[in-house]
Amino acid sequence: MPHFVVRADASESIGGGHIMRCLALADQLLDDGGKTSFFLARCPEALQKRLADAGHTICLLPTDIEPGSESDAAWVSERSTGEDADCVVVDGYQFSESYQKLLKKTKARLLYIDDLANCSSYCADFILNQNPWATPAHYQNIEPQTKLLLGCQFILMRAQFLSYRMAQRPEHNYAQSPAKTITVTMGAGDINNISAMVMQALSLSPAGLELNINVIAGAANIHVPTLKSLAQTLNESSGHEFGIVTDIQDMAPILGASDLVISAGGTTIWEASCLGRPTMAIITADNQRTGMVEFAAQGAIKLLGEAEMLEAKSLTKDVTDFIMDNEARKNLGQRAASLIDGQGAKRVGQALKSDK
Repeated sequence: MPHFVVRADASESIGGGHIMRCLALADQLLDDGGKTSFFLARCPEALQKRLADAGHTICLLPTDIEPGSESDAAWVSERSTGEDADCVVVDGYQFSESYQKLLKKTKARLLYIDDLANCSSYCADFILNQNPWATPAHYQNIEPQTKLLLGCQFILMRAQFLSYRMAQRPEHNYAQSPAKTITVTMGAGDINNISAMVMQALSLSPAGLELNINVIAGAANIHVPTLKSLAQTLNESSGHEFGIVTDIQDMAPILGASDLVISAGGTTIWEASCLGRPTMAIITADNQRTGMVEFAAQGAIKLLGEAEMLEAKSLTKDVTDFIMDNEARKNLGQRAASLIDGQGAKRVGQALKSDK
């Protein structure tokens, strides 16, 4: 049984996207007959439980080790060697090219998940960049044996989304006119509480629309009490129905039932797109900008802009106009689904197997 080690982290500041996409890959590797251990320095207990419930092993780094440091790499190398790991998967912005080099001293193959293409050189056996802008031109300084897995076809999607997509009835592929059910999700952490701003903006939409708004608060969100209080206030004053949803295990049905998704520019964008949901994106971190701008240019999402630049009044107008434009939403959802088919984890798993 091949053993895969994943080194990734999650927190309220870095979000949960690295863990969740690695979970998609780990689930696929498990289906393919392998086993996966997650080596974590930081990760909310709720996410750790989700990994364990999925059948994966959890190993916590010593608390005195700085994530991404030489000591981190040495610990992972020693532990991976001791467990006879077949492959180490590294996902996170704290893992530099020097971290790659230290891990390559072991016999395990290295899969480096990259979103920025900003290392001066790469020595990994595999580089996975699932962003729509990624091309071989971004990776000139690689080793001869390095295999590039680039673009939307390699987006790591959990199996629940592919299953839901395949089971959808045809009428679910089309948005209601006007949109009524709206899902808002700003990632696992949402440290700046962008969710509250979006709720306030939606509350100013015409009351006659009678919107049903589900706000998903991720595992590392510290603002849940505030969001629940705000939802209660808006329910009494806006004419719309707000609900706060936490501890989501099965995201696909929630997104799949949405006429519109408003999301941070992370993992949920790809999930909603796979399901053909019309999606509006808010950039909440610098590392999201290039991917979201390119995906919008391809006609797959509507980009609302960067969180710190948004104002509730303009946000209300932009969202309300989109709610009323059924044709635009339908075209956006169909284009998104055509670009993301949900098979990325399978393709990465096949690449790892074919290189054995």
